[in-house]
Amino acid sequence: PPYLIYVGTLQKRKNITSLIEAYAWLKQTRQIPHQLVVVGKQGWLYQDIFKAVKRLQIEPEVVFTGYAPQADVPSLLSGSSAFVLPSLYEGFGLPVIEAMASGAPVVVSQAPALPEIAGSAAEYIREPMDPKSIGQAIWSVISNSNRQSELRQAGLTHAQNFSWTACAQATLSVIKAAAQSGLGNSKR
Repeated sequence: PPYLIYVGTLQKRKNITSLIEAYAWLKQTRQIPHQLVVVGKQGWLYQDIFKAVKRLQIEPEVVFTGYAPQADVPSLLSGSSAFVLPSLYEGFGLPVIEAMASGAPVVVSQAPALPEIAGSAAEYIREPMDPKSIGQAIWSVISNSNRQSELRQAGLTHAQNFSWTACAQATLSVIKAAAQSGLGNSKR
């Protein structure tokens, strides 16, 4: 069946409980045929995630894979109808770039770091603590094949702006600039 996917550690700041509530809202109000696939190992304060699935009585439709080998993640992402990350804050947002590079339409919150990473190649969740807002952002992607295609293509293009080579070159540039300015030569 079609599916929505979350990839990352299962922890409170990722706001997965709200994602599960949004998914239940979509099942109830839009009768979506999708499953929700949650990929990742258990992290800090993960218990509420499993409790929400039970409370909402959607156990058969939510698939917890646990940790997935990195080699399997691009296939999981590319086969999805949308990658969803309703996170409350991120350090960088690497899963967003992985999803885009895999051709998955991306739906993310406007939490710090995510708009800077996703740019215009994502659908944004207006209120990440509101399950209905998450559901509406997902619905705007999965109910519109043109929007889905647009996000897939925009994500593939946008992901090309990120590479480990570019990261290494930028880091080296900062180190060289610091060395030239004398920041690395403090005398004690």
